[in-house]
Amino acid sequence: MNNLQGRALPLGRDSVDTDVIAPQSELLVVDNAGLADAAFLTWRRHPDGTLTDSVLNDTRYQGARILLTGDSFGCGSSREHAVWALQGLGYEAVLAVGFGEIFERNAARNGLAPIVVSRESLDQLLDVVRSRPDEVLTIDFAEETVSAAGVRHKGTLSRDARRFIVDGHDEIYETLGILAASTSAPSAAAEGEPPAPAGRAGPGTALAGGWLATPSKGLASWHERAGVRSTERRLLGELDRGLTLFPRKLMPYLDHPLVTGLGPEQQKVLIARRLYDYLSFVVHLEAKVVNRGTRIVALDELGLGLPSHLRTDGWKIYCDEAYHALSGMDLLQQVERASGITALPYDFTPVMETLRDAGREVGAVMPGLDHLLEVIVFETVVTELLKDIPNDETVVPVIRQVVADHAADERVHHAFYTVFYTELWGKLDRVQRELVARSLPNIVTACLSPDISAVRRSLSAAGLTDSDANQVIQQTYPQERVREDIRRSARKTIRMFQAHEVFDFPGAAEAFESAGLLLPDDR
Repeated sequence: MNNLQGRALPLGRDSVDTDVIAPQSELLVVDNAGLADAAFLTWRRHPDGTLTDSVLNDTRYQGARILLTGDSFGCGSSREHAVWALQGLGYEAVLAVGFGEIFERNAARNGLAPIVVSRESLDQLLDVVRSRPDEVLTIDFAEETVSAAGVRHKGTLSRDARRFIVDGHDEIYETLGILAASTSAPSAAAEGEPPAPAGRAGPGTALAGGWLATPSKGLASWHERAGVRSTERRLLGELDRGLTLFPRKLMPYLDHPLVTGLGPEQQKVLIARRLYDYLSFVVHLEAKVVNRGTRIVALDELGLGLPSHLRTDGWKIYCDEAYHALSGMDLLQQVERASGITALPYDFTPVMETLRDAGREVGAVMPGLDHLLEVIVFETVVTELLKDIPNDETVVPVIRQVVADHAADERVHHAFYTVFYTELWGKLDRVQRELVARSLPNIVTACLSPDISAVRRSLSAAGLTDSDANQVIQQTYPQERVREDIRRSARKTIRMFQAHEVFDFPGAAEAFESAGLLLPDDR
C-alpha cells in the first residue's frame, strides 16, 4: 500500500485500552467476523441499548477510514480482537501520539496502519476534522506523512508496519523467507555459491531436505482442524430482511443508472444471483481447476519425485476443496429455497478457455505443468479474494460464516502451495523456468479476471437489452480498474515469484509489466 485517502473520525482520547475497543464480554466469536457490533460498545450504547451521544455515533463521520485518537491507544491486554473490531468498523489507519506495543504489532500484521504523530499535529488534525467532517486526509506511507487542509504533518510507522503494510509482507511470506535462507545456504555452500538472502530462494533451491521433508504444521493437524472434519453444516434458516445476500461494494454495476432504473425488486434478484454466481464459480473452480492441479501433486503425475508425506498432504487439500464445493452448492440451494429467487444456469466454459489459452505454451512443453501453475496461483491469491465477505456485516451471517470456513482452510493451502512452488521451481531446468517466467503473467491475469459473462447473463435476465448490458459492463468494469484489482490481489503471489528470481529471466519482467501486474518499484 502506498497511500490512503479518506475521511477521519475525531475520537481524540488518551489511554484507550483494548477492553474498551473490544470488550471481553462480547468476544463470543473465534475469528474476525461479527466484531464491529462489539467495538467501543460501552461508549456507543447505554446499558438499555440506546445510543449515546459519543462521536462514534455521529452520522457525519459515517464511512470514515481513519481514526484520530490520543496517546497510549491500544494499551491493556494483548487481544487481537481489538484490531479486528476496528477493521470491522471500516478503519484502515489509526493516528495516535503513542500505541500499546502489542496492539501496534497486531495492527501492523493485520493490515491496520498504526501511525504515530506528534501531539501538536494530532491536535491540529482533530481541529480540522471536527470543524469540517467531510475533510479528506491523505496518508503517504512511503513518505510517512499525513496531509489535511493544505498542511503536511510528519508521521512515523513502526518497522513491522512498514514491512507488513507498505512492503506487503505477511506472516507466511516472512516465515518462508527464513526457511528459504536456512535451507538453501548449505546446498549453495556445497557448490561454492553464496547463500541466498532471506526471502530469495537460490536458482537451484529445492526444499526436499528442509521443511518439505516433514508434513507442514497446518496439514499435520488436518484430521482435527480441517473444515471437512470439524465444521458443522451451516444452515440458513429464515432470511433476515434487513441484511443482504452479497456485498454491494463487490457489485459496482448496481449503482449504474440503467440498473437502478430496474427498480428495487430486480436489484434484490441481481444481488441473489450474484451470490449464486459466486458460489457456482467456487464449485466449478474447486472441482475443475484446483483439484485437477492438486491431483497432479497427490499422484505425482509429473514424476517430480515428491515425498510421500507431500503427496498425502495433497489428498488432504483435495478433500478440503471438494468439501468447499459441497458447502457452496448446499448454501446456494438453501438460499434459493428461502428467497424464492432461482439461480440461472452457470457456464464455467469461458473461465476454462481463458485458463487454457494462458497456459497453452507451458502445457505444450510439459503437459500438466500449466495446471500446477494454475493451482499455485489460485491457492496463493485466494486468501485475498475471500477476505471481504466475512468482514461485511451487511451480509447474512451464515453466508459470511461459510466463506470464513473456506478462508480458514485456504490459509493452510496458501502456505502449502507457497512452499510447493519452491519445490517445483527446483525441479525445472533453465529452459523450463524461462518459459514459466514468461507465461506466469498470463496465468495470473486469467486466474483473477472477473467473470464478466456471468454478470452479462444476470443483467440480461433482469430485463436489460444486450446493448444496455454491455454499456453497464464497460462503464463499471473499466480496464484500468480491473487491472488494479488484479494487481492488488496478486501482490503476495508476485512477491513469491520475485523471491525465486523469476524476473531475472529474459522478457519476464517486461511480460509482468505489460500485463499491468507491477508497480514502479517492483522490478
